[in-house]
Amino acid sequence: RQGAVPDVGAAFDRYLARGKPAFVDKSLPAFAEVADLVHRLGGVVSAAHLKDRGTAQWLERLRDQGLDAVETRHPSHDPDCRARLTELALALGLLRSGGSDWHGEDLPDPGHGELGAQEVPFDWLEALEARARAHAASAGINGSPRGSDDPVGTRFQ
Repeated sequence: RQGAVPDVGAAFDRYLARGKPAFVDKSLPAFAEVADLVHRLGGVVSAAHLKDRGTAQWLERLRDQGLDAVETRHPSHDPDCRARLTELALALGLLRSGGSDWHGEDLPDPGHGELGAQEVPFDWLEALEARARAHAASAGINGSPRGSDDPVGTRFQ
């Protein structure tokens, strides 16, 4: 807004990126801590947009720290990537998730699809809900992931 840089990207490149004058290192909690918190609140943990980062060793490590599911259907995943992630998820006992990754943009973006562009089987949702119910029960949370005012199942009542 002050004209120091032409756009947000240039601001990151010039000032905010690692090693630049305004960079501030951030401390993040361990994955296992985050997964434990999500589980204690009755949620599930799914790794998204993994592409080539979704290796057997990486997913096994995350699974052992609380990972519940892997996003196997995403607009950026080609058929080979989908097949590989699906095979790994099944072999490691992880559930599958997927979605369009639509962020509300009007313009097409290769990393995001249009709302509803990814076909995700209903039984995947049912399996995710069952896992969420199990986490909720372990945490002493009563209710269903789908309440009467929450038809998509985004929260517990």
